[in-house]
Amino acid sequence: MHAKLTIDIATHDIPQNTVLDFSDERDFNGTVFLFITSTDWEQYKNATKSMRNVEIIGPGREYGHVGVVIEEAAFFSMQNVIIRGFGTGLLFGNSTWCNSFFGCSIYRCNNIIDYPNSVGSGENIRFFGSTFFNSINGITIKHGASLNFHSCAFDYIHNNVFDIKSGATVFLNACHIESKLEKELVNMDSDWAHFSMRDSTTWFVPGHGYGTPFQNNSGNIILDNNVIYNLKSDYLQEGNGNINSKNMRYLGQGNKYVYDKKPSRPWWMFWS
Repeated sequence: MHAKLTIDIATHDIPQNTVLDFSDERDFNGTVFLFITSTDWEQYKNATKSMRNVEIIGPGREYGHVGVVIEEAAFFSMQNVIIRGFGTGLLFGNSTWCNSFFGCSIYRCNNIIDYPNSVGSGENIRFFGSTFFNSINGITIKHGASLNFHSCAFDYIHNNVFDIKSGATVFLNACHIESKLEKELVNMDSDWAHFSMRDSTTWFVPGHGYGTPFQNNSGNIILDNNVIYNLKSDYLQEGNGNINSKNMRYLGQGNKYVYDKKPSRPWWMFWS
């Protein structure tokens, strides 16, 4: 993978308290600006390796470049890192697992996070107190990875916040979502996919929120002890996938009852 800057965390320290400014690199012929990897076969040693207090600036989301790729760098962590202005903010590659992100922000991207099909990758990827906002697409998962978000915020993402195209598991705990609900918050299209949101708040912009928040064709959704503001729809989900909600509170729309799933069309309607 051709990259503007490659850092081998087995042999080099990550620069701290700095700005990596690629905003003028509009004609860069590669696809990746920062490639983080490790040549140490004992990957658990990467637990002492981290990037802290770094801002990574791209030329703009319209140019389609990737800001940061993490590959063959298990246990590596980021803390207080900003990634902005890229086609894709963060991309996970092969042999990457048990990575942690603390207080990071990714925004003004076309795709915030991309998890494509990869090998030996995806175990227990963790985000704490991080913010993802003002982007076209949110988190796209094409691999059976496990992503965990704790006390994170997802604000004003135009399309799906989560687009789960494989048997991934996604867990949100004590998170916050703000949206105009221009598309579903979560789109799931896999029998093995699982999405869980607990103890979280979703706030739809007043005058919006007419659609259903979840499109679930064949996966499994669990919602527990959440508060949702300004939802106009009578249903949480479209599609035949499983959904189970409990201890939910709906505010800002007259405290009406909200059903889990929009009913399917009767079989005889397909023949009419």
